Parts: sequence; structure tokens; C-alpha cells
Amino acid sequence: MNDSSQVTEAKNSVSVTTQDTNRFLAKMYSIMFVAILFSAFVAFILPFTPFAEWLIAKLVKISDNTWLTFAIVVGVPLVLIIGINITKGINPVLSIFLLMALAGFYGVIISVVAWVFAGEAVLAFICSSIVFIVMAILGVTVKRDISNLGAYAFAALIGLVVATVVNMFVGNSTFDLIMSFVGVIIFTIFIATDSQTAKMSYVEMMNDKSVADGDKKRLSTALAIDAALELYLDFINLFMGLLRIFASSDD
Repeated sequence: MNDSSQVTEAKNSVSVTTQDTNRFLAKMYSIMFVAILFSAFVAFILPFTPFAEWLIAKLVKISDNTWLTFAIVVGVPLVLIIGINITKGINPVLSIFLLMALAGFYGVIISVVAWVFAGEAVLAFICSSIVFIVMAILGVTVKRDISNLGAYAFAALIGLVVATVVNMFVGNSTFDLIMSFVGVIIFTIFIATDSQTAKMSYVEMMNDKSVADGDKKRLSTALAIDAALELYLDFINLFMGLLRIFASSDD
């Protein structure tokens, strides 16, 4: 290819402005932030509702059944996450509604845990927020591709999930504490890598000439919802890991 053709191709290429990228990131973090706020609202308001004691008693009773606990804690979020992924490109409003339902579900769980560990829950939330802000900024500003870290973290996550399931039946508190530390490290890495991946995916999608301009707005919204979901889950898992660590230090 000669120099003139390269110049022509460069002029005809699509270029995503920093303003466009920042607008996308703002949308992504706004959705995620609203989900976290809704979880916090549910967790805070639930103890003041008339059926709080009844719900706590039911959940405590359910916790005695390991299989039922596993089915609820894993099954309900899984169904909602699948629904979000199916609807994000078809009906964004429904997808965000399902995300809020997921946030409400985790808000109930957090409320129950905070009922027992109130001080530790506040400390864990503050620390999680600080870690999230730092790692999110790192993820969207670092020039180096850190996707390899995400791949290693994902492999570690698979091992962590298997170990967690096994420990649900073994009930080793020391092993649970070790897994909490590992989980905190994994989801700290995920916050940075997921933030960078979302930014890079948006830029690549906007620069893709095979994607019609009319579809790019819809796809960017779907991408923002998907990234917000991943970051929300990163935050919740980071928070729960720190909460278990802080709670164990008081034993």
C-alpha cells in the first residue's frame, strides 16, 4: 500500500473521541452505582420493616439446609443474570429492571449479614468503595493491556468456586478465611480488568465499520449494562470477602 492510500484510509477511518468514551464510561458507572445504592437502600431499610424478624427467622431456618441455601444464593442471581444478558440488547429498560432486582436480592442478603456484623459491614463497605475507585481509575487510565491478569484471575475464580462449594459441606472456618483473602484479591483484579475491557470494547465497537451507525447506540447501551453488571458483581463479592475477613478478626 502506498503512502497516499494510507493517508486516504486514515482520513476515512472512524475515530472515537475522548468525550464519547467518557460519556460511555459515565453511563456504565452510573448504572452500576445506582445498583449499589439500591442494594444499600434495601439493606438499610429492611430491618425497619414489619416483616424483618419473620424474614430473618426464615432465612436462618433455610441456612440450616445446605442444599437449599446453595440453590437460593446461587440459583436466584444466576436466573437474573441470564435474564439481563438476554434482554440487554433487546429491551434495555427490562435489563436494568432485572439488574435492580438482582441488587435488591443482594441487599436482602447484606441486610441479614449486617444484622449480625453491623460495624464490620460499614467498614467493609468503605474499604470496598476505596478499592473500587482506585482500581477502576487504574483500569481506564493504564495504557498497558492487563487482560492477562483477568485471565489468571478467572482461572483462580473457578478454583475458588469449587473450593467454596466443597467447604459448604466441610465447614472449615480457617479455610473459609483463606478463601476470603483469595476472593478479595481476585475481585480487586477484576475491577481493573473489567473496567479496561469495557472501555476497549466500546472503542473497538465504535471503530468497527461493519457495524451500522444506527446500531452503535443500541450496542453501546447493551455494553454499558453488561459492564455495569460485571462491576456490580465485582463490588459485591469484594464487599462480602472483606466483611468475612473483618468479622473473623473479632472472633
